[in-house]
Amino acid sequence: MIDPHEIQYIIRHSLENIGLWSRAAENLVLITGMQESGYEQLIQGYSNLGTARSFWQVEPATAIDNFKNYLDFSFNSNLKNSILEASNLIEIPRNKKDMAWLLTTNMSFAISMCRIKYLRSPDRIPNTIEGLAKMWKKDYNTSHGAGTIEECIDNAKEILSIV
Repeated sequence: MIDPHEIQYIIRHSLENIGLWSRAAENLVLITGMQESGYEQLIQGYSNLGTARSFWQVEPATAIDNFKNYLDFSFNSNLKNSILEASNLIEIPRNKKDMAWLLTTNMSFAISMCRIKYLRSPDRIPNTIEGLAKMWKKDYNTSHGAGTIEECIDNAKEILSIV
């Protein structure tokens, strides 16, 4: 596992650079990475090259949707430009293959896509571990996902006890 202090530092500065940092948002993204990958893998099921990429296991289709149906609207143009700048990008790929590579290799971009996925939820980010785990399950993993709230709580406690 990557050093939790290093990943926390990267998350914090990535979120600050796009104007979406709060302690709760930082914890939510930190917990999401712990739950999704344990900060140990960048490609879901590498042996069969699964769909999800980055420590946050963002699917390329989700990142494309974040732009197409949220960030490309004029009221989000400042946020879109902040993400491009923070990720050292000029433009965003619109096909899944290039998006998969970008998510795998650009940590700031992957963090931004994780955060935007939660930003699109109508719910406020909770301040408790249990609340964060429930938000992860509802808005990120979904009811069809394999992870459980209890597992997420355990992973959250593990990483938050370190940082």
